[in-house]
Order: sequence, then C-alpha cells, then structure tokens
Amino acid sequence: MTEAGVAILVIGLVIVLSQGAMLLEGGREFLAKVYPNPKKANAAALLVVAPALLLTLGALLLVATTGVGSDAGIQTVLNRVGIIFLAAAAMHFGAIMMLTREKSEVEEIEETEAELGRPQH
Repeated sequence: MTEAGVAILVIGLVIVLSQGAMLLEGGREFLAKVYPNPKKANAAALLVVAPALLLTLGALLLVATTGVGSDAGIQTVLNRVGIIFLAAAAMHFGAIMMLTREKSEVEEIEETEAELGRPQH
C-alpha cells in the first residue's frame, strides 16, 4: 500500500468512526422518546447503526486499496476522501431513515395497544 493509501485509510477511519459514534448517540436519544427503557433504545439504535457502519467501513477499505485513476499524490488522496465523504453521507442518510422508521413503527404499535386497551410497555 502506498503512502497515499495509508493516509486515505487513516483519514477515512477518523471520518467513519466519528460519524458512527455520533449516529449511535443521536439514535439512542431519538429512540429514547419511544423506548422508556434506555437499554432497549440503545439496542435498537445499535441494530440500525452497526450494519450501516460496517457497510461504510467496507467502502472505505475498497476506496483505500483500489486504484482510482493514476496515483498523483494529493489529488488522489482528495478524490478518495471525497468518495469516503459521499459514502459516509449515504450511511448517515440511510441510518436516519431506519431510525425514523423504527420510531414510527413503535409509535403505531403503542397507538394500537392504546386503542385495544392493552397496557403499554
């Protein structure tokens, strides 16, 4: 692996892992509104964020190790970091959509249980 590849890998890891941590924390807070038990909110957020994070890490590894044009130093690094940012944005969008869907489903279940007169969880 070239020096550019190592730089891309390090920069990409910082981007992806920091975004994953932010999504996990935000997901916990977002789902805490519908899950009164913090452990359930944490587990649900982790189930959504973990696959998205793994997909983005896979994209990062592919971008860092696969050739994208000629190896022109800083231009190559910037091109590949741009691709990593696009992948991270897609991961962020997908995770937010999944968290929103999870919240909506839980709210629908609670409304249905309330209409049927069942105790809520």
